Amino acid sequence: VAAADFTFVAQRDNGRLLGWGRSASLETGTGVSIDVLTPQATIQGPVESVAMGGRHGCAVRLGGGLQCWGRGGSGQLGAGDSSDRAAFTVPTVTDAAQVCASPVHSCYRSRGGEVYCWGDGANGALGTGSTSTLRSVPASPIAGLSGVTDILCGFRFTCALQPRAGGGREVLCWGSPTSGRLGETLATDRLAPSTPVPGLPTDVVAFARGAGKESTVCVRTTGGESWCWGSNGGFQRGGGGFVGVLPNRVVLAGGMPLTGIAELSMGRTHSCALVITGTPGRFTPYCWGNNGQGQLGLGTTGLSVLAEPMLVSLGGPPIADATAIALSQTATCVLRATGTGGREELWCMGARTSGQLGDASTTGIVQSPQRISGL
Repeated sequence: VAAADFTFVAQRDNGRLLGWGRSASLETGTGVSIDVLTPQATIQGPVESVAMGGRHGCAVRLGGGLQCWGRGGSGQLGAGDSSDRAAFTVPTVTDAAQVCASPVHSCYRSRGGEVYCWGDGANGALGTGSTSTLRSVPASPIAGLSGVTDILCGFRFTCALQPRAGGGREVLCWGSPTSGRLGETLATDRLAPSTPVPGLPTDVVAFARGAGKESTVCVRTTGGESWCWGSNGGFQRGGGGFVGVLPNRVVLAGGMPLTGIAELSMGRTHSCALVITGTPGRFTPYCWGNNGQGQLGLGTTGLSVLAEPMLVSLGGPPIADATAIALSQTATCVLRATGTGGREELWCMGARTSGQLGDASTTGIVQSPQRISGL
């Protein structure tokens, strides 16, 4: 499952995609420019992975091809122009292993560990050494990176995870330093990868997924902990309150770190983690940050903000059968093994404003996870 600002896309077992929510710029991938209130078929599979930006999405196809759709005003679709588009194949890309998307740019990681970016290069987010670059197609790989294993696209910045010379891995970020999104205090844009983010452990293994990486970054370590930096307006960094510019560890109430994290996802001002249980492949979701639209699944909006992670439940025992999670700007969807024979079903909570909960409604909020029919 992947999410943009007010849009969700889910991948079936056969690799085909479903989309729903806001679609004014064709971002659901369904080819229509009106809100899609229930899950509808989008591009045909098989696809390996999906990433969503503010109003566009891209999918890595089996074999390394790349398809993108949605808003193209900054050239972020890789089509050579600035038009909004239904799903199309990005020319010349044949070896994509991963793709990431922000509101105004996109990047893909090749199977050889190189990174290619296109779209709006303001603030140096494309890593070309310039702030005046506007690329509408993938071009040359970013210099200074090698063996990259994960990438993240944020609003006017980009991050990459690569091997560290002394062993382990390091995170490099470039682009706009606003709100501390590069992990340190800087007065000017960083135009290309150069200095690793300070204060991180060397066993970082992945970035958080989701729609919220506009000004906040979270990473997961092999030890199952999480570290975050950047904007903290909704306490989405999970540091227990106000934190500085440098990365902070995600902690529970009382200051103990949240451990056993297997997956991280972010909305604009809220975050969630899947934590291991005693059953392989089954996880318990913890969420924190902004709960103004019920997106934390607490059964209430009375707790408008949570500075530390809290278990997601249905008014009873905590959920312990989650398999994946995705966050939009004001909603959260969890895949759970609740169907017959352990079949996965989708449960969502939060705001319905553009049909992003997939329940055919655009009014009201859902404060606890509800199952979405038709999947």
